[in-house]
Amino acid sequence: MRAIRTACAGILTLLFVFLCGLSVALPTHAGSKIAQANGHRRKTIETVDGFTLKPSEGPAHGAATATITPPDVLYTQVSVGDYHAVAIGVDGYLYSWGLNRDTTLGIGKLPEGSPDKTRTPVRVKTPEGLHFKHVSASNGHTLAIDVDGKLWGWGRNEYSMLGDGTDDDRYTPVRIASDKTFVDVSTSEYHSLAIDSEGHAWGWGDNEGGEVGDGTTDDRNAPVRVASDKTFTRVQTGMMFSLALDSDGNIWGWGVNEAGQLGLGHNNYENLVPQMVTSNVKFKSISISDEYSLAVDSNGRAWSWGKVDSLGDDIGAGDNDDIRDRNTPGTVATSESFSGISAGEYHSLGLTTDGKIIAWGENDTGALGDGTKNTAPFYRRLPVRTKIPDGIRFKQVDTGVWNSVALDSDGRLWFWGDNYYGINCGEPRTDMILPVKTIQPYYTITGVSFGGASANKISEDSGTRSWTVDVPLHEAGVVNVKVSSRLDGRAASGTDVTGTSNVNTTLKYEYKDAYTVEFDLGGAPGTAPQRQVVIQQTPITWPDGPNPSWAHHWFDGWFTEDGEAWNFNDPVTRNMKLTAKWEEYRFSLKPTNGFLGGGTPISITAPDPPQDIIYLEVSGGSKHSVALGSDGYIYAWGENNHDAEDEAGARRYTPIRIDTPAEAHFTSISAGLSYSLAIDSKGNAWGWGSNASSQLGDGTQDDRQKPVRVKTSAKFDSISAGSKHALAVDDEGSVWGWGGNDSSQLGDGTTRVRREPVRVKTTAKFACVSAGFTHSLAVDDDGKAWAWGSNGFGQLGDGTTDGRLEPAQVKTTAKFASVSAGSEHSLAVDNDGKAWAWGSNGSGRLGDGTTDGRLEPAQVKTTAKFASVSAGSEHSLAVDNDGKAWAWGSNGSGRLGDGTTDGRLEPAQVKTTAKFASVSAGSEHSLAIFDEGNAWAWGINNNGQLGSGTADNSVHSTPMRVSKQYLNVKDVIFDTTSVDPAPVRNSGTNIWKVISPAHSAGPVDVTIRWTVGGLPQDDYVLEKGFLYWAPFVLPNAGSMPFARISGVCLLAMSVAAVLVLKKQRIICRKIGKHSL
Repeated sequence: MRAIRTACAGILTLLFVFLCGLSVALPTHAGSKIAQANGHRRKTIETVDGFTLKPSEGPAHGAATATITPPDVLYTQVSVGDYHAVAIGVDGYLYSWGLNRDTTLGIGKLPEGSPDKTRTPVRVKTPEGLHFKHVSASNGHTLAIDVDGKLWGWGRNEYSMLGDGTDDDRYTPVRIASDKTFVDVSTSEYHSLAIDSEGHAWGWGDNEGGEVGDGTTDDRNAPVRVASDKTFTRVQTGMMFSLALDSDGNIWGWGVNEAGQLGLGHNNYENLVPQMVTSNVKFKSISISDEYSLAVDSNGRAWSWGKVDSLGDDIGAGDNDDIRDRNTPGTVATSESFSGISAGEYHSLGLTTDGKIIAWGENDTGALGDGTKNTAPFYRRLPVRTKIPDGIRFKQVDTGVWNSVALDSDGRLWFWGDNYYGINCGEPRTDMILPVKTIQPYYTITGVSFGGASANKISEDSGTRSWTVDVPLHEAGVVNVKVSSRLDGRAASGTDVTGTSNVNTTLKYEYKDAYTVEFDLGGAPGTAPQRQVVIQQTPITWPDGPNPSWAHHWFDGWFTEDGEAWNFNDPVTRNMKLTAKWEEYRFSLKPTNGFLGGGTPISITAPDPPQDIIYLEVSGGSKHSVALGSDGYIYAWGENNHDAEDEAGARRYTPIRIDTPAEAHFTSISAGLSYSLAIDSKGNAWGWGSNASSQLGDGTQDDRQKPVRVKTSAKFDSISAGSKHALAVDDEGSVWGWGGNDSSQLGDGTTRVRREPVRVKTTAKFACVSAGFTHSLAVDDDGKAWAWGSNGFGQLGDGTTDGRLEPAQVKTTAKFASVSAGSEHSLAVDNDGKAWAWGSNGSGRLGDGTTDGRLEPAQVKTTAKFASVSAGSEHSLAVDNDGKAWAWGSNGSGRLGDGTTDGRLEPAQVKTTAKFASVSAGSEHSLAIFDEGNAWAWGINNNGQLGSGTADNSVHSTPMRVSKQYLNVKDVIFDTTSVDPAPVRNSGTNIWKVISPAHSAGPVDVTIRWTVGGLPQDDYVLEKGFLYWAPFVLPNAGSMPFARISGVCLLAMSVAAVLVLKKQRIICRKIGKHSL
């Protein structure tokens, strides 16, 4: 019997082996190319003089709407004359109001019977296209410098104060008789002065007291050179005398001096050439009036000299009329620190460094703004504080004859004092004893036309005063959009005032051909996304809702007919079809059956992780890396200290997919110090990671383990994560910032931390931004580079090391396509492909062949033409137009990728023959995307930031490919029972080992629970994937002869084996390969 059982066991064993389950082969993966992104904000807005047209393009021969929004009128500078005021708007135009007397306001000759004054601002009638940067108003006339340095004048001219070679009054601006370009101008009632771009002073007009400064007393109807070889920075004109401030901080005076107003230590009446004011103090600001002078020294102290009643101290107090005027500078009786000062005819104002106002002098009209009107005595000899509302900070003050005006940090004007001539436009003709806002001008649209065809107004927004119109049909091409408007105003009382100044603004609108983009599911079940129709050169958007799904397939993204992953930042240039690309995956197990008692060793073979998802963008942080996949999801690897729930601990050595809402598809990413940012296809900004400085912009300082929405309604096109602050450009070209702001890196004029986005303080429209360690860079739509924040190493490129609270233009004539802010240095690529650098040059990170820092942009030392640059902490990267990558700067960790650890003072080629699509410099590592869409990395890897599958302190000085995602089998369930112990992976393979649990006989489902890139996947179910069965038990043979039993047994066993085999094959055909 033992022999029979042994024979039967052998047959069953062979049968068991034969009936084992089969493994499934994995599909192969074809390589794919990446379609390159344009990297710039889609320009859908036309802006001219603050008027915006959105969108500025639309379909030819197709229905469309557009919205025209007029600007708010804000100011950059103001000047008060005796009876009128002139201000420069942020749009560069001149606005005037007050007494006109035909010529004063510069609006042309008025019809007979017209009012002689206007209480609402009017636009000065300047030649078309002129914009201004400086203005000076006096008694009935005005001078102004345009942005090109040309000098213009209008108004009263009987003493040739306009300098146009005549003594004719001018109703509108005329060019003065000089081919010089000017940087400063000042005019008084009878003469004028200006400084040219070389620092020379010029004068003209009445010269009875030698106030023109040419060494004569001859009147001049055109500019003549002041008799001095000094280089001047500021000039001021008073009643028959003049002052100038030279580049060394010394003050010079000439002209009449009977009250000692020249500060020369004597009162000699006539001084025909400049003489230096008697003082050993260095000054930074000057202002003069009829018979006295004021100045602010380099330490912020205020000084005065001249007529005794105006000096701001008590030397003239009491009844002693014999107190003499002061003929040398003395300090004003206040401990305040000043940034600016203004001398009026009868009173003075000082602007403190914290934006407050100090005043002294005559106050019978309330010109001091302290809430009083003195009748006797008329003068406040000692300074008093002007009472201004809480929270208001001023940046400029100016004095009229009996009134005062100030410009606040928001660009709005405030007024107090005499108002008979309506200088405080829009308010009653009564004196103001406290500062009040002047009328706020605004434009009211009255008509719109496209290419001469009138546009029908659909609606008008009462808040923004914008018009939404039907765009008239037109063939393809660019047309002029004429916007007619009227300059109205709203007084501080809330009363609207209808203006008299009509303005025409011309914008451009382009009618474009339209393209259709269709979507195909690529064989997957379901309904394809709706097709999109867009005008040429306009991107499409990700289809709404979650990505398409197909059981047992990975979605790789939307691909073109040429097999390229479509980048949804790219403009559409043709009709096309985008097809969903899929990778099928399968699990298998072996063997597929076992004894009901359990204990059968089983091998689970898993598929490779997704192979055809490619990266469209990479971004290197301090110790982590982030990538944007062709499937619209975000991937990351490296340090992960701010994700306590991370199943792999604080680091990830291979890419993980960030857990984002299924309906969110991303188009832009940026890695910061210990946090990351992204923009989805709807323009929403997201952030995750460290939030100690509110750099996530969600209104808190709580770290976030998963992406949260930035708290704003703005829609963004690009984003940049700095060390602890963030910047983004919205779909209208405005820049927003949030997070840390200790160095004013948010550019909002403050140093306050911002928990939610705030607008950067500028009216420029931007194409891109870059956030560095504590400084920020941006490129506007005209290619000009701007910078703000810390500047200790000259990283702002403005020629100084002074930090900036607001954006300042980088000092260069180059036009840029992009910028990149590093830790203490800055990089840029101009429109010709040349690379520029400035700031700190430690380790040669500027690439100019030296280690000398640069306060202004200098060209990187190379003949290569670049497509992009990226600034790290101490190194720099670039990709040229041929796809070669270059690097320079510090190389201790191999971050330059040239196969060495030697630093480079000039660009060296990264050691690879591959073609690069883009690069990103992290702190001590570098990332790149090759043109086939794979991510590569080099440099330090102590936190797994290279994504190679490990972390080590070795130097990786040549590019290494970032690994694919990690696939992990977490649990295997037979029917309803999980395996115990948990699945164990065979090292270096895709096979996990499990032991089958006990179960009753029969087939059961096998459920595999698994993750890819750290994210749980849908359970993989092998239906009836495992068969439990019991072993055969032989009956007792009794006394039957062995040979008979053996023969019968063998015959029965053979028949049974054949029947079992046949039945098992039927079962296998029904079960299939146990995969979905």
